[in-house]
Amino acid sequence: MRRIKANRWVVLAVLFLFSLLHQADRLLIGPLTTSIMNAFNINEAQMGAALSGALLVGGVLFPVWGYLFDRYSRPRLIALAAAIWGATTWFSAISPSYGWFVTTRASTGVDDASYPGVYSLLA
Repeated sequence: MRRIKANRWVVLAVLFLFSLLHQADRLLIGPLTTSIMNAFNINEAQMGAALSGALLVGGVLFPVWGYLFDRYSRPRLIALAAAIWGATTWFSAISPSYGWFVTTRASTGVDDASYPGVYSLLA
């Protein structure tokens, strides 16, 4: 019984760390906006388009993740979402062009839509 309780705290800590890093990734774009705009030589409208992509992709994929979480192992799906998040964040960081940056930031919407599964696992 003690082992189960200990494992619950480990799971909670891992999910907390995942959530913390994921939110940091999403929120750091704001303070870095000027640097990103200068690096890609883009205007505010182009930057807004780059950031809106994740919202659109996430909005489309919410029902897909919901279906998957209802049908398959939530811990494995959360691990998959974490791997996708890591890859999309890394690709965003090394984006050589504005087009690549837009694509990689939009792809972060794939893992953004997985958040309800994390919450349901904690409930």
